[in-house]
Amino acid sequence: MQKIITIWMCLPVCACFFFARADAQPLVISFAHNSAAVTETYSLRIMEAPAGHTASGPWNVEGKASSPGTPAHNLALSQKRAEAVARILRSAGIPAADIRLVPQGERLSDQTGDNPADRVAVIHPPAVQATPPPSSPLSASAAETRWRHIDVYDGANGIRIAGSARSEDGKTWSFGPSGLDLSPGGAAVRFISEGFRDTVLYVPPGTGDFRVEMLPPGVLEKLSFRNIYFYPNTADIVPESYRAMEELYKKLENRGQVHIQIRGHVNWPSPMETNADTERYLQSLSEQRARAVMRWLVKKGIPPEHLSAAGFGNTQMLFPKAVTEAEQAQNRRVEILILKE
Repeated sequence: MQKIITIWMCLPVCACFFFARADAQPLVISFAHNSAAVTETYSLRIMEAPAGHTASGPWNVEGKASSPGTPAHNLALSQKRAEAVARILRSAGIPAADIRLVPQGERLSDQTGDNPADRVAVIHPPAVQATPPPSSPLSASAAETRWRHIDVYDGANGIRIAGSARSEDGKTWSFGPSGLDLSPGGAAVRFISEGFRDTVLYVPPGTGDFRVEMLPPGVLEKLSFRNIYFYPNTADIVPESYRAMEELYKKLENRGQVHIQIRGHVNWPSPMETNADTERYLQSLSEQRARAVMRWLVKKGIPPEHLSAAGFGNTQMLFPKAVTEAEQAQNRRVEILILKE
């Protein structure tokens, strides 16, 4: 049985900055939490970056963000970080046409939460170009040997769905419940499925699985948290969780006329066997924990008539065969659906 359920927590961290040689390695710029500001000292370092570069070609600027906040917020923040660096490069004489922005949103390391390694912008000079620019097509050529697999889910019910996808250069694909494979390239892709709002996400370069969640029109937003902890096998929230709970409350306190559904999930990965009694226990525990969060929000002042709680046991695990603690933490989560009244 899992020790805890988690919901993410935001921790302010001061910015730190470091560079590799401009003629050999990408330049990595770390940002403070939820910030796209570059210090004056660091700006001077970026201004020096073009020195010694004679190779022609694009300067790719990757913007990244850590997990606190919604995916849409983090994608926008990563865009702002890339733009802040691009402005300085332009001031240093790099033509705007040679600068390619690559907003990656939540491109996380193995850690969850506010990980400083994810709050960065990375400059790839022409000589060390590591990432194709966003305008590169996501080709499905038979000559490609490396692929990124994309699974598309109903974000409200956790089931796979079918539809179509269109990249920013006009290429289209159809996909069924088994998902689709795209050659790595790095581009914005629009996902379309009947009964769901269109979802545009940046599919980062590389290989491996990538999860897309689409929401039906009645769901305004989905929030997922992994830094609320419970005592083992109980619905009692441990005191270390209260800072994260305050962050949750701040996200919900001024939502207006909406309904807030709190959903509890637990971790019980295969091949761990279950039976009817185990499944009932997991379902009950996940519901009790969702109700514990709801009671806390009511005490904080959220009107109870705007709240409901539901448990899903281990039926909607993001990693059905979780092995690492990071994967288990994503299975042990509380989700918030913001619904139309």
